[in-house]
Order: sequence, then structure tokens, then C-alpha cells
Amino acid sequence: MFFRFGFVGFGCLISSVAFVGLLQASQQRPVFRSGVELVQIDVVVVDEHGQPVRGLTKEDFQLYDRGVEQAIATFAARIHDPAPAGLFPAGLPADVADNRSAKSDRLVIIVLDDLHFRGRTPEATALVRRVVNEIGDSVSMGLVTTSGTFGVEVTEDRARLLRAVDGFLDRFDPGRGAHPAAVPVRQGGSADLATPRPNDIADFWGTLHAYKTVEDVARMAGANDGRRKAFIWISAGVDGALRYHDACERTGGNDYISTSLCGMFDKLHRSSVAVYPISPGGPMDTGGPLVNIATDTGGFAIPASNMNAGLTRVLSDLDNYYLLGFYPSEEGRKGYRDVDVRVLRPGLTVRHRLGYHAAGPPPPPKNDDPLGALVAPIVPTTDLHLRLGATTFFRKNGSPELLATIEVDPGTNGMLRGQLEFAVFAVNLKKKKVTQSTERRVVIERPAEGVGAVGAGLAPARILLQAALPCPPGAYQLRASVMAKAVGKSGSVYLQTDVPSVEQLPIGLSGIALAAEPADASKLVEPTPLADVPLPFAPAVEREFRQHDTLLVFFQLFRRKSRVPVDGSAALVDDEGREAARIPWSVAASSGGLVTLRLPLRDVPAGAYRLVVLGASNGAAPSVTQIGLRIVP
Repeated sequence: MFFRFGFVGFGCLISSVAFVGLLQASQQRPVFRSGVELVQIDVVVVDEHGQPVRGLTKEDFQLYDRGVEQAIATFAARIHDPAPAGLFPAGLPADVADNRSAKSDRLVIIVLDDLHFRGRTPEATALVRRVVNEIGDSVSMGLVTTSGTFGVEVTEDRARLLRAVDGFLDRFDPGRGAHPAAVPVRQGGSADLATPRPNDIADFWGTLHAYKTVEDVARMAGANDGRRKAFIWISAGVDGALRYHDACERTGGNDYISTSLCGMFDKLHRSSVAVYPISPGGPMDTGGPLVNIATDTGGFAIPASNMNAGLTRVLSDLDNYYLLGFYPSEEGRKGYRDVDVRVLRPGLTVRHRLGYHAAGPPPPPKNDDPLGALVAPIVPTTDLHLRLGATTFFRKNGSPELLATIEVDPGTNGMLRGQLEFAVFAVNLKKKKVTQSTERRVVIERPAEGVGAVGAGLAPARILLQAALPCPPGAYQLRASVMAKAVGKSGSVYLQTDVPSVEQLPIGLSGIALAAEPADASKLVEPTPLADVPLPFAPAVEREFRQHDTLLVFFQLFRRKSRVPVDGSAALVDDEGREAARIPWSVAASSGGLVTLRLPLRDVPAGAYRLVVLGASNGAAPSVTQIGLRIVP
């Protein structure tokens, strides 16, 4: 679930919706020319069969702002291939995040409207799985429910998103099991709310909640950064969804529903979000009046009666489009403005948002803390290449402690030296706030090792930073930020991780730390010691190893009764369940419970594997922990 930071310096969304989060700061500075901001319109072009049309050029388009033709200043064609095959074992969430993957040029938010499922929860969640599995490459995805009880932070890790959806429980569906006649459909706004009927109150507040949720998410998505943004709104229908001009200009938005609808339209227009409503079926099988929102924003609605063909069209829309940019010629423009895009070739259909707001994208939040500002956007800042890994260990009393490892790569422009500032924030996703954070400055003064004739005071091209955070069991998102003044760059990286509990277990296993032997200690700058666990090597964030490597594996065994011997194994297992390598281990009754293994990879075929560590004692149920990795020639 998107979250609210619990300390000064981070913006909070209003408390009327349980979907809360950080406001979007721009990934890229808006482009200006003579004080006029570039307006970008993403355009979908299909033929008479609904198939995407590729190969068009700027000369094939005409663009109009309130009927006045505008010069197309920027033009790009976007084509995406099918979703890439996983680099790591299927279904296993990644334990390392790389902010380069956040440079995806599409942001897709799935709005799971559990206030308007009308008893169609299985169908709705099946739609989520299909979208996640079938959408093409280069996409960041997140999920939010209109009830605010469930959600998934924006991520490129599809396995984690699918695993979260599998655990979704629909707790708030006022229309569950309702007969169609008991759930009135009001196409014309809220004028007939004066006559109470079954479910009217729940429907009324559910409508306000749904519109406000979408408005808040659209505000967070706002940035004129060329990223295509789309909301896939899975709902059996929401009342009062008029067209923008009908709801906001002709009626003036003078009732609760219209006011909420206009607020949502404002953020959708300003953030350039296309809405694709999909009906899971049930009493409002036609998709309901959400079709009006879709049309105004450049999407289209899909009824349950045409699900397969419609969803295929949505995925095609998101995978194939053109991005047109123009500088409005009229000075002093204000408010909402109609826009029209035409294609000069005959027989083609064009879809795009029907207008834009002259005020531009919603402004980013103010933040006086530079490191905090870096972790405020909905997606990471990518100027500085970062990778982030996290491993859970346990103190003597069994309380967990997270070790976060950040790898900093300044790129080809220079080496790192001098002062480096970094921070790590642990966001408890259940409480929706930061529960632990740390901020440090380190100075890189030592000479590079093995880099050749590099002057004193330079570090290797990549360095490792560490931070230890005591975190109670639960689901977290770690947000790390780094400022490297020597190269004039900064960046952030986000990672979702689960902290397990061992309170009720006779034995428990920590997370797994990996490195290739010999581990490169020269990369680690000012290591952060854990409270009760001495590390034999610096955990690497690399998850790709070569067949000539020897894999170093370290983990911790926690026992309630220290005089219990434990036997176990560490095995590399592929997606078919075949073992490629296995090494046994044992911990004596008097041992401290720290295990370091060496696993040669020379006889292991290249491919994706799970490293599965298992431990058991006295016939009790075994404890298991695992991590994904890839072996290459």
C-alpha cells in the first residue's frame, strides 16, 4: 500500500482515504521555452481491425489546441515487446532492487475498486493477474484498492505483486451478493439521491471514496516526464460518472458527487493519465458510466461481455503508442483546454486525452531535507545508479535486525571520493509510515585497490554502504537515497522486503548473505556492525554469478534452546524442482549458530536457481529460507 511518512519533511495525503503516499516529485525537469511549458500527449492509433499502427512519423499527425493548429515540437514512437522472461526463478520475489529498472517509460496503476465489485471478487483479482502477466516490458506497476485496505507499492517486481494479490481479501464490498435491482444505476449524477433505497448510503460514500482515491493517486503520478501513465480501473461501475464538461463546466460541480468527480478529473488531466475501466461482470455488466471517464482521458471501457478482446486491446494500447509534444501558442492561457489529434492517413482511429490543464502537472512537495526529498517520488530517482539489498538477522533475544546494503555506481563519468551522504528509511506497510530510519555521512579517502594508476583519495568504481535497522516482524519497503557531491549526482532506490518472526519457532533461519569468493572487502565503506552477528564477509547485492565462481553463503540459526543440535542442507534448485548442487551443514549444541558455506559452481549448468537453505532438529518441522540467483557461463 502506498504510505504516509510519519515525520516532518514528507507530504501526507488527506486522511479521508486510506490509500496514502508520497507526492510525486518530477523525475525530469519540465522542458521550458520562453516561459511556456511543453505539453505532452500520448496517442494510440489503430486500424479498422483495432490493431496498433506502427511506423507513423510526425508528418502524419496534426494537433489542435482549442481548434488552433499547433506545431509538434517533439515526437517519439513507443513499441514494447512482450513481458520479459524472469531472470530469476518464477514466483520468487526479488531481494535486490536496481533503480535502473525504474527508468521504465510507463507507469500502470491497477485500481481495484473493491467498493464496487458487486460480489465479483474472484473475477476482479483474476483480471489483475492477467494484466500483470501479459503487459509488455519496461513498465512500473502498483495496485491500490478504493477501500484503502490493501495495496502494492509501485514496483518492477511482478512476482511480488502477484504474490500480494494472491493474499488479497475483500473485506468491503457493500454490493456483495446484492440483486441488480437493489443496486440502482444512476447515469445522470446525484440528483436522485433524495429518495433513499437499499444500499444508497453505502453506494454514495463508496462513490466519493472511489473518486477521491483515484484523484490522490493521479496527483502522485503527476510529472511532465514523458512517461505514459495509465490506470486500469477494475469496477462493476460507479455512479454519477459524467463527462468532464457536463460535470465541471455546465453543472459547476455543485453537489458532492460532481465536486469529487471534478477534483479527480483535474488531477487526471494535469498528470496525463489514461483510464481503462474493466468490469468484472455482475449487475453492471456493461461497464457502467465509467466509460465517460475513459473517453475523456484517452482510454476506453471494457464490459465483461467482451472481456478477452477488450483486455487484449488495453494491453496493446499500453504497449504501442506515440508521444507528441507541443508548446501552446496562446499566451495567458488558463484552466482546462480542449485538445485534438488527427492522423492524415485514412481509415485509422486515434485515441488520446481530450484536454489538458494549463497549470501543468501537480507541483512536487516541498522538502527541506535533500535525502528525504530523493525518496519522496512514487518511483526512484535514477541520476545515480544504485542497487539495494536487505537481509534479516536476529539478535540474541530473537528480535529482527535488517542489514541494508547499498551499491553505488557513479558510472563512466568519474570515480567517487570525498564526502558521501546516504539515508535508509524503513516503511512499515501495515502502519503506512516510516518506523525506522538512519542517515549517515562517510568520507572516501583511501586509494583504489586494483584500479591501476589512479590518484590517492579515489575509491573503486563501485562501493558498498551499509545500514542496520531494528525492525519488528512485518512487511516493509526500504527507501534508500545517496548524494555523491564529487560526481554531482544523487539517486534513490526502493525495495520491498518481509521481516520474519521466530518467536513461536523452536528454530529459525535468518536471511541469506551471498558473495563470490574472494569477497571484495575493498568496496565496503565504514561497515555497520549488527548488534549480535559478526559478518564473515560483506554481503553483495550481485545476484548473477559465473560458473568459475565459488559461492560464499552465510546465514544465522536462531534457537530458543541453545543446546539443540541442528542438521540441514543448502541446495540449488531450478524451476523444475531439480537439484543442481547440494551441500550439507550442521550446528552442534554448543555452537553459536552462525553458518558459512562454500559452494563451487563449476559443475552447475547456467540458468536461474533458488538457493534453498533448510534446517531441522529432533524430527521437528524444518525451517526454510531461500534466495534467487542466476548462474552464467
